[in-house]
Amino acid sequence: MMTTIETFAPAQIPTAKPVESVTPRPAPAVDAVMKTIRDVSAQTQQVNAQIAEQRNAAAEQMEKMKARLDEAIRTLNESIDMNPNNLQFSVDAVSKKIMVVVTDQVTGETVRQVPAEALLRVAHNIEAMKGILFDKVL
Repeated sequence: MMTTIETFAPAQIPTAKPVESVTPRPAPAVDAVMKTIRDVSAQTQQVNAQIAEQRNAAAEQMEKMKARLDEAIRTLNESIDMNPNNLQFSVDAVSKKIMVVVTDQVTGETVRQVPAEALLRVAHNIEAMKGILFDKVL
């Protein structure tokens, strides 16, 4: 039996429901937000650049101050060498404090030290225990 196309019933095609209209965000609002984000990003980059410049300037200033301090200590030690007094100026490596030592010219014995040896030992011990006592710097 041969069937022809006419014998088939046309398929029932469901009718499409109307699509509810979605109101998109207005483009100007998105553009305004994007412009604000770009502005904030540019300002953040400017602030970061200024902070980097200030850090570099502060580091250079610290290096200059350290060099001047070292020069002053050297000059003091040289001028003291010309006098009969035995005074020595130095900077403690651990505590970074300026030290003055008065020694007896004849015996070479230390007459006086500022800061005292005991205080320097306390400062050194505190420096050594920093990582043990405290987990972070306040």
